[in-house]
Amino acid sequence: MGERVFSYLLAAFLLFIPLVAFAQDAPAGPAPGELAPEGGQVTAQDLGLYYGEATGLGTEDIRVIIARVIRIGLGLLGIIAVVIVIAGGVIWMTAGGDDKKVLLAKKVMTNGAIGLAIILSSFTITHFVLKSLTDATTGAGGFGGEGAGAGGDAARLRAYAGSRHLGTVIQDHYPGRGARNIPRNTQIIITFREPMQLESLLKDTNGNGTFGDCVNGQCDSINAENVKIAKSQELAQNIVLDAVDAVAAGEGRTITYIPRDYLGAANESVAYTVRLAKIKRANGTEAFGGLNATYEWSFTTNGQVDDTPPSVLRVSPTGEAGPDKIVQLTFSEPMSPVGLDVDTDASHFIRIYVPKADGALTEVKGRFRALNEYRSATFIPEEACGQNACGEEKRCLPRDAAVRVLLEAATLLRPDKPTGLPGSGLMDTSGNSLDGGGENGVEKDGTASGPPAVAAGKFAPDNYFWNFRTTNRVDVSSPKIMSVNPVATPVTGGVDPNMQVESQFDEEMNYATLVDNVKFDAQADAPPVGFATRMSEEELANGAIGTKLLITPAMPFTEDTYYAPRLPHTIQDASQNCYYPAIGPGCEALGNDNPSCCSLRRDVQGARPAGPEGCAEALVE
Repeated sequence: MGERVFSYLLAAFLLFIPLVAFAQDAPAGPAPGELAPEGGQVTAQDLGLYYGEATGLGTEDIRVIIARVIRIGLGLLGIIAVVIVIAGGVIWMTAGGDDKKVLLAKKVMTNGAIGLAIILSSFTITHFVLKSLTDATTGAGGFGGEGAGAGGDAARLRAYAGSRHLGTVIQDHYPGRGARNIPRNTQIIITFREPMQLESLLKDTNGNGTFGDCVNGQCDSINAENVKIAKSQELAQNIVLDAVDAVAAGEGRTITYIPRDYLGAANESVAYTVRLAKIKRANGTEAFGGLNATYEWSFTTNGQVDDTPPSVLRVSPTGEAGPDKIVQLTFSEPMSPVGLDVDTDASHFIRIYVPKADGALTEVKGRFRALNEYRSATFIPEEACGQNACGEEKRCLPRDAAVRVLLEAATLLRPDKPTGLPGSGLMDTSGNSLDGGGENGVEKDGTASGPPAVAAGKFAPDNYFWNFRTTNRVDVSSPKIMSVNPVATPVTGGVDPNMQVESQFDEEMNYATLVDNVKFDAQADAPPVGFATRMSEEELANGAIGTKLLITPAMPFTEDTYYAPRLPHTIQDASQNCYYPAIGPGCEALGNDNPSCCSLRRDVQGARPAGPEGCAEALVE
């Protein structure tokens, strides 16, 4: 009798495993309001998540509830199985030489082994049947299959599950998730957190052995097997664009895809989906990994061609500044990172000069980065000049020097159009050359004229340039957080799941450190949060200029879930001072026992004091 009970329990235990596997492997569905691949909106009703809300029942995904019930059942069965095994052992140990009891123990062991073999076979058969049924209902490949119908659950679930890679594997991309009103002549840009294996993203079409460059007007092209750009309704049929040039920048982190033909149709809105799969890091490992081995997003073209050239909105520094102040500028629209996300040893289109004693100009060496939805650029000089309060190296421009920054416009392909020659100067994401307007943009006229004639010199329209002077004094003051939104509400909750997260600083921040270091945590049982960071400069009540940080989640928040945006000490202001002491709302009263906000630690389920250890714990994170 004992061996039968044991076999039945093992059978039940293992037959539950396929159900658990399918419940856990299936990626979570898109949240209400997420843009579906065909351009429509996925509602809560589409997903069946809130059908019982009016009855007062829970609104959580039924798959999660089932998985939890199964997990509890498995725990109970496990306890019973352990008790039976212990009981069998007790019978054997207390047999006292009784041959009948020993024989019974042997029968339990033998029948258990036979039962285990049968159960393992049952597991294999059950797994095969369930997988076949799933593939038949969602398209070949299950939730991630290519055979799923356009706009079907498979595509929606895949898009939702992959969104967590934004902010972790993928730093940013353009157009953004769910973006509308995108011109037909747009470029598609993707920036990763680290250098990638370029062969997985593009092909060496010009055959020179270098991936992601252009030679004599012929550029490399898209790897359409791994990077699929298609009309959303045609993606399931694998009708994708392959007439797409591809250029790499940013040390292999940024890829710009330039379709050779306009997207969409004139005067019509057309939804497009971009799907990334089988993308590899520079070391050869899978970029996305696991079961959710794709990242995809959708955008909609507006049926129009963009022929408006970009201009410069804001530059920093101006007037006088310490040598540790970084050069930072913002454009009127997203810019192509080609020649903008690069170091000064490669082809680049922003140049920073200081004069020699004989009047000649010397270019300052360093690194440019395109950030903030490709609307902003930062420059960090190459020369080290000390450390900030966190022990991080500061880099400086020449001290006590007149500095001139030059932005170079692109050569026009034809005089009556703003379209620039790729790789010849600064252009927006529609390929329009910069409308620079000369010194401080005073001669900006709304048209792109290309670079100035040789006789006029570099410092003339349609290039842009400005001047400032460095001092001998470095800035040692740390930034402070003036406000956050939403405010911390660990008990009351009530935050709109569709809202963005904001933080206002009391001075200009280094955009690059916000992009690199800001994190977003969620409670342990919540889906990981994908997000993008956006920055802007705001005039404060005291007349100073401060940076507003906007964290945009890739998907709406899950209701009744704790979240914790983290702004660590490694973020810096525009003078490269780290966020230490960490001062912000609720901890202005500082002293020797409480040197910064780090001494009040917060987890994702509320606030808790952590003692007067200051930032020591945070600084080693």
